Formats: sequence, structure tokens, C-alpha cells
Amino acid sequence: MTKASQVSQGKAKGAFVIMKTLVQWEKVLAEQVVLPTRNRWSRRAICQYLGISKNTLKTYIEKIAIVVKDFRSRIPKDTKGNFKTGFSLDQYQFWLVVKIAHFAALIRADLNGTSYICDIAQVFAKSQQYVSYEVFLYDSSLHTDAA
Repeated sequence: MTKASQVSQGKAKGAFVIMKTLVQWEKVLAEQVVLPTRNRWSRRAICQYLGISKNTLKTYIEKIAIVVKDFRSRIPKDTKGNFKTGFSLDQYQFWLVVKIAHFAALIRADLNGTSYICDIAQVFAKSQQYVSYEVFLYDSSLHTDAA
């Protein structure tokens, strides 16, 4: 088996798993996540809360969450208009990272070592209506009404 055919088989397997997992995606989106409330979340606090490494969190933020328009619009900018690095996350950004972490756990279990970051970024880019700021506000209002 040539290297090219191995790569194409790996991509085909990854695409199949992504499609299979998209069915479970609705479940991940629909599950209500009750999060502790803070004004700002440091990256260290997020890593401790999710039980992930700082490098994994950096990947989630810089490669996946950045494709969501509402997330991007809430990133602080420097005087030149460029995104600041190492910024702390607000409650909406934290909520989105938690959704990404849950979805990544689903994908990671199915793909078993295959690269999945770009695939997850595509899913979030195409599904922005499910992870918008308005959805976050609606989800948050459900939790405050129940309390």
C-alpha cells in the first residue's frame, strides 16, 4: 500500500467519522452546560476546569474558536487593530471553548489518533448559528430562570 493511498484512506475514514459524529453534534449542542460565572476566565482556570493542557486550550482558541464570528468580535485588539495574544476569555468565549472541548472529545474517541482539528474548525465554521452569542444568552437565561 502506497503512502498516498494510506493518506486518502485516513482522510476518508476521518470524513466518515465526522459525518457519524455530526449526528451526535446536535446532542452536544442541545446539552445544557451549567458553568460557573466569572467576568473573565484566565487560561489557567479554563485548563483546570476542563482538565486539558495549555497547548490543547491554545489550539482550541487559535484554530477552532477563531472561526466563529461572535468569538472573534469579542477578542481584544491592540492599538494597531491586531488581535491580542494571551487574552483572558469572557463568559461567552468560555462557553464556546467548553462546547468545543466536548465535541473534540467525541471526535477524538472515534478518530483514534487521526488529525481532527481542521475538521472541527470546519464544523464550527458551518454551524455558527448554533454557537452564536444569542444562543449563549438563551442558554444562560434557561439556567437563571431554573435557579
